[in-house]
Amino acid sequence: QADLGNLLLRGQGEQQDSVRTREWFEKAAESGDAIGAFNYGVCLAEGVGIDKDEAKALIWLRKSADTILNAQYWYGRMLMEGRGAEAQPEEGRSWVAKAAEVGMVDAQILLGECLLTGRGGSKDHAEALVLFRKAADQGHAGAMFAVGAMLGGGHEVEPDRPEAQKWFQAAADKGHAYAQ
Repeated sequence: QADLGNLLLRGQGEQQDSVRTREWFEKAAESGDAIGAFNYGVCLAEGVGIDKDEAKALIWLRKSADTILNAQYWYGRMLMEGRGAEAQPEEGRSWVAKAAEVGMVDAQILLGECLLTGRGGSKDHAEALVLFRKAADQGHAGAMFAVGAMLGGGHEVEPDRPEAQKWFQAAADKGHAYAQ
């Protein structure tokens, strides 16, 4: 069921598959299953097998966020973006930080961006660089580019242009257009 749900989120499958999968997730969520709650929340947020309902999605994502890593990221991101409720950047950032702490690459990148801009809290360019490096070390081309940009100068960290060039080259090799 989870595999089918993932295929549907990528735009594959038939409409009847979307409805059936959403129904499975909804039943699992209503029975108290945290993974089902997360998957049902994603269905609601993305309109898979049901009309989009971001407010309801937030409710189900919150029910799963204490135990499901991906739910922490989704819930936090939606709060930061004001999807389903008024934007709550501070609370959203704290949820994204939980997912980043345990190594979720997308969460590391989003938290790094927050630390660069001050979204949802204070700025900390040095910590943003740490997070971007962690994501870059896991092969994320955008994070590689961000490390290069930060080390290139102007980001409240010590510039290191040879190291920046190394990261730009790594990002370019992975197809990152700006790095190229």
